[in-house]
Amino acid sequence: MSNRKFIGAENLLSDLNEFLKKPLNIVVIVFLAGFFLRCLIAYHFFGSYDVESWILDTQLLLDGKNVYAETHRYHYAPVLLWALYPCGILATAFNWPMCFGVKLPFIITDVLIFFLLLFIVRRLNLDKKERVLIPSLFFLNPVSIILTAYHGQFGNMAVFFVLLAWFFYKFHYSRFHYILTAFLLSFSIATKHFTIMLVPVFALSYKKISKQMMFFSISPIIFVLTLMPHYFIAGDKLVKNVFGYNLGAGYWGWSGIICRTALFLGLDLTKFSQFGYLDYFNYFLYVAIFIVSFFLVRRFSLLDNIIIVLLIFYVFTTQIAPQYSIWILPFAVLRRGKYFYAYSIICTIHLLAFEYCHYHWWRDIPFDGRIANLIPEIFVIFRHLLWAVCVLWLFAIFRSKSIYLPDTRLQK
Repeated sequence: MSNRKFIGAENLLSDLNEFLKKPLNIVVIVFLAGFFLRCLIAYHFFGSYDVESWILDTQLLLDGKNVYAETHRYHYAPVLLWALYPCGILATAFNWPMCFGVKLPFIITDVLIFFLLLFIVRRLNLDKKERVLIPSLFFLNPVSIILTAYHGQFGNMAVFFVLLAWFFYKFHYSRFHYILTAFLLSFSIATKHFTIMLVPVFALSYKKISKQMMFFSISPIIFVLTLMPHYFIAGDKLVKNVFGYNLGAGYWGWSGIICRTALFLGLDLTKFSQFGYLDYFNYFLYVAIFIVSFFLVRRFSLLDNIIIVLLIFYVFTTQIAPQYSIWILPFAVLRRGKYFYAYSIICTIHLLAFEYCHYHWWRDIPFDGRIANLIPEIFVIFRHLLWAVCVLWLFAIFRSKSIYLPDTRLQK
């Protein structure tokens, strides 16, 4: 009897091994695991302050009210609202928790990025192992799962349109692909306007000045057009909430380290009015990125330049929130390397500690008192470790040509 069991188990392992040798089967497993894990977390865990905001916004939409006029908790063009409204209707119709309903657009976006990466690696003619590994490293990456399924952030929506814009740039499916690339980048900015920092590297990747100017002129068009109808209703409130939105300095990277060090000396720098001037530092950072882009396009490919610009922002900005960490993933996963893996691991720990300290997770997953008291310190340590990894990653790219194999030929 035991021999039969042994033979049966051996046959099962053999069949499983044969099943896993087929890349398509692994892709299906990865997709199902990533999709259902996101749905499970999104359904059973409420999430962050942002989820509260999306629920409030969705309810205002369902009541036929204007979000910009009724609340100060929405800071973007209305693209996200277009996605939240039908999902709010679905959640109401099927009696789903609204926290799950408002996260659906972000889950769907992760799915779209997964399939787009599958298509990209196929077009790049990579081997079978790479075709499976690259999309899997994004879709099963804890960073993307936490931010989508628990945190309920929509940075991945803006990133998806940038990835799609790069795809059309890379493989130019039509003679006028550059127009489509410019509009996709513009739609990304309309979704979440941080991607405006990527306009220079896209524009300067073309030789012709007419095409460069087209990118700079088209980029804000969709963003402005989508806001215009609401401006006539909400007016000053819209301007204040969208254009006046600011996170404040002293939290991330070098400004966070300075503030943290000063606290040990008994000084809280954030209380000094002069420190508030750092809130405007990002405007100078965007100008610096624009200038640096002239040098980047001559040395690196567009994909590498996207990674570099995002790393420059991560390293030098004084205003960042943990949800921004998903921006780089769909691009960096195409390059990978030790810094990508270090970034993913450290960022995962950082996010888990952040969610526990700041939102509802402490109610859902209680820890022993001693462990719970350590979590804020773990968050601070890994917040700065994450910044250090970004510094080293950026330094390594500039220092060694062997990390990436740039194609610096500009398109006409």
